[in-house]
Amino acid sequence: MLPRSAPLAPPVPPPVYFWHRTDLISTWVIAALAFITRFIGLTAPTSSGTPIFDEKHYVPQAWDMTKAGIELNPGYGLVVHPPLAKEIISWGEMLFGYSPLGWRVMAALFGVGTVVMIMSLTRRLTASWQVATFAGIIAVFDGVLLVASKFGMLDIFLTFFVVVAAWALVRDHQQVHNRLHAAWLDGGLGDSVFGPRIGFRWWRFVAGVALGLALSVKWSGLYYIAFFGLTCAFADLWLRRRYGIKRYITGTLLRDVPAALASLVALPVALYLWSWRNWFGTETAVYRHAVADGTVPADSPLRMLPDTIANFFYYHSSVLEFHASLTTSGGHSHPWDSKPVEWLVAGRPILYYSNTNLECFNGAECRQMIYLFGTPIIWWLLIPVLLWSLWCVLLRKDRR
Repeated sequence: MLPRSAPLAPPVPPPVYFWHRTDLISTWVIAALAFITRFIGLTAPTSSGTPIFDEKHYVPQAWDMTKAGIELNPGYGLVVHPPLAKEIISWGEMLFGYSPLGWRVMAALFGVGTVVMIMSLTRRLTASWQVATFAGIIAVFDGVLLVASKFGMLDIFLTFFVVVAAWALVRDHQQVHNRLHAAWLDGGLGDSVFGPRIGFRWWRFVAGVALGLALSVKWSGLYYIAFFGLTCAFADLWLRRRYGIKRYITGTLLRDVPAALASLVALPVALYLWSWRNWFGTETAVYRHAVADGTVPADSPLRMLPDTIANFFYYHSSVLEFHASLTTSGGHSHPWDSKPVEWLVAGRPILYYSNTNLECFNGAECRQMIYLFGTPIIWWLLIPVLLWSLWCVLLRKDRR
C-alpha cells in the first residue's frame, strides 16, 4: 500500500442527529406560525383589485401561461426573466382564477416552505432542535421573507430553491465525511495517493436540481451556482486533506471536481433549458422568429447558427442589455433607489404599496404603506455576527 499523509489530528465523524418528537413539534409550530403570518391579509393590498408593484409584470405573464403556456403579454413586450416562477404562479391562478388569492397563493406556500427549510438547514448544521427552532422564529418574523411571501413576484421562489440547495449540499458534505471516516476506520482508503472514489452523491445531485430551478427563476441563480460549486470543491479538498490523502489537491481535481461540474453546472444548465420548453414549442413566443422577421441584424454572428438557436440567443442578449441598462447611472433615476451596499444592513426600504385614501378614527387622512424592509434587530446584528464568525474561523481555527 502506498503511504498516505498522516491526518492533522484523529478525525471525527460529523455529528449524528436523530429525529425526536421535539423536532416534529417545533417544526409544526414554526410552520403554523409561518402559514398564519403569510396568509393573513394575503388578498388585501391591491390597486383597485389589480396587481401592485412588480406584480403588474409577472401576474399577467403567469395568466398568459394558464391560457397559452408562454408569456404573451404584448403590453410589456420583452419578458426579462426565465419562465419557471411565473409558471408556478400560474398554478395558483388555475385554481383560484385571476384574483389576488390566485396570483399570491403559491408565493405564500413557498414562503412557508422557505421557513421550514431554514429550520432543516440549521438542524443539519448544528444538530440541535433548539437552535433550529430559534432560526425558524427569526425566519418567521423577518420582514423581507414575510413581504416577499405575500406578493406574486419571483424572489421567494429563488430563495426557496437556494435554501434547498444549501441544505442538500450540507447533507452531501456530511455523507461524504461519513464515508471517508468509515473507510479510515476500516483501513480502506485505498492504495492510490489520490485517495478513494466517493461514489455517486445523490445529495449533490439534489443540490444541482435545486440550483437549476433557481436559475430558471432568475439569472441571479448563476451566483449561487458559482458559490456553491466552489464551496463543494473546497469542502472535498478539506476532507481529503483531513483524512491524510497524500495528493489531496490532485485527488480532488481528478475525483471530485468533474462530477461536481456535472451535478452543479451541467445539470442546472440542462434544467434551465428545460424551463424554456414551451418557448421552443410555440410559434408565437417573444423573439421566436427574430431572424426571419429581420430583428437580428444582418451582420450578426448569430445568423451563422440555426434559426431557433439564433432566436434563443438573441432573446437572451436582449434581456442582458435590458438588465445592464436598468440602473440610475443609465438615466433611470428612481426616488426609492436602493444601492447594493445598503442591502446587507437594510439601509433603504423598498416601497411596495401605498394607499392614501384612508380615513382615521378622528376624520383625518391616513396613509397605508407596505415596505420590503428587513427586521432591524435581525439584519443589523448580522454584521457583528459575521465579523465574529470570521474571527473564529481565521484566528481561532474553529471551523464550526
